[in-house]
Formats: sequence, structure tokens, C-alpha cells
Amino acid sequence: MREIVKARHVLLEFNGRDVLNISELSVAENERIGLIGANGSGKTSLLRILSGDMETATCTVVHYGNGL
Repeated sequence: MREIVKARHVLLEFNGRDVLNISELSVAENERIGLIGANGSGKTSLLRILSGDMETATCTVVHYGNGL
């Protein structure tokens, strides 16, 4: 399958607590993914980072083709 988005070094901290610490993440075309977790665990922040609505100092996100 062809990758549509790839992210590396997704690090996010709130109030001195690591919320996201993902070394590498990729999503392929037609792949279904799910995000589960408690309130405040970073689900919405991860989606905002992947869509480009939020930036972090260390994260690199690449969209292939049409992107998100």
C-alpha cells in the first residue's frame, strides 16, 4: 500500500507531562486506524499535528499525494 502521511519525532508535553512520544507513524492509503485513550491523552492533538493545524518543535510530517 502507498503511504499517505508519515510523521517522525512527535513529541508533545503539557504541564511537564509527556502526552505524545511517537518516534515514527505512517498511515497507508485505504488503511483504517483508530485512536483510543483517556481524556487528555493526546488524541486530538495528534490529529491536529498530522493535519498541519498544530506544530511541535521536533515533529516532521510529510503528506504524499492528496494528503489528509
